[in-house]
Amino acid sequence: MRGVTNIEFLVAAFVFLTVIAFISFSILTNVPLLRGRAGSEDIKSLAYRLSEQIVFDKGLDAAGTSTQWTAENFSRIGLAGNRHYEISESKINELKTLCSTRAGYGRFKDFVGSSADAEVISNFGTEEKICLFNITSLSRNQFTITRPVVMNGIEGKISIKIIG
Repeated sequence: MRGVTNIEFLVAAFVFLTVIAFISFSILTNVPLLRGRAGSEDIKSLAYRLSEQIVFDKGLDAAGTSTQWTAENFSRIGLAGNRHYEISESKINELKTLCSTRAGYGRFKDFVGSSADAEVISNFGTEEKICLFNITSLSRNQFTITRPVVMNGIEGKISIKIIG
C-alpha cells in the first residue's frame, strides 16, 4: 500500500518539530539578555581596573622618570600618595585640570582605554566632580565603584563611574 502513514510517525514528527522550535525560540530570546550581561560584566571589570589604578598607583610623567605628573605631561594617571589609600591633593587638582576641557577629557578617555565614558567624583564632606564631561545615559550599562581614601588626614571617598 502506497501513501499510508502511521499515526505514530505523524505524532513523532510533530513532537520532534515542536521540540526543535522550542529550543530555537529559547536560544534566540536569551541571546540579547546574555549579551547585555556580558557587557555589564565588562563595565564592572573596567571600573575595578580603573579604580585600582587611580587610587593605588602614583602615576608617571611622560618621560617615565617621576611620579609628579601634570595634566600636560603624563603617561600614567594615579592619585596615590606615600601610604596605602592616601591620595595627593595636587594630583586631584591636575586630574581636574586635565578633565576641564573636551580635549583633556578625550586624553583621559584614551587613558581609560575603552569606548566607555568615565566619571571621577571625590567626597570629603562635600561632593566634588573631578572628571566629568556632562555624561547622561539611561540605556547604556553603568557601574560605580566607591573607594575609601585619605587626603591631608581627612577620610573621604573616591567614586569612579563607568558608562559603557
